[in-house]
Amino acid sequence: MFIDANIFLFVILRNPRYGGRCKKLLDSIRKEGIKVYTSVNAAEEVVYKTMMFELVEKYDIEFREIKSFLKKKPEVISELEKPWKALNVIKNSVKILDVKSDDLIESGKLSKRYSLLPSDSLIVAVMKRNNIGVIATTDSDFERVDGIKIWMPETS
Repeated sequence: MFIDANIFLFVILRNPRYGGRCKKLLDSIRKEGIKVYTSVNAAEEVVYKTMMFELVEKYDIEFREIKSFLKKKPEVISELEKPWKALNVIKNSVKILDVKSDDLIESGKLSKRYSLLPSDSLIVAVMKRNNIGVIATTDSDFERVDGIKIWMPETS
C-alpha cells in the first residue's frame, strides 16, 4: 500500500474530518506489520506543508506572506519543530521510495493519459515501478487510473 501525503497531513495537522480515520489506518498498519510505502516527493510535500502551517501558526502570518517572510527571516526555519517531527513520523511508519529519472518521464505519459497533475502522476509512476496496487488517499483523481485500488477515509 502506498500512503499519499494527505493521509500523513490529516494526522499531523489533526484534521477534524479525516484525522481520526487516517490515524487508525496508520496505527493498524504498524500493529499488523503491513508493508507500506510512500515516495520521496510525497514525504517532501508533508514536510513542506507542515512547515507552512507551523509558520502561519507560530508567526501569525498569512499563507501568501510566507515566501517574503522567509526571505527576510530565513533563520526562523531552524526554530521550527513540526516539519522534522513529521519527517520522523513518516520514516518510522513507511518505507520511503526513491524517485528515478525514468519515473519522471513515465509520469508525463501518465499525466496525459489520466489527466493527472504532475505530483499525482509521479506517485503513480513510482507505484507502478514498485508493483504497488493500492493507495491510501483522499484524492479522487487517482480513481481515473487503471489498476489502482483506493482506500479513502470517508468511505472505508
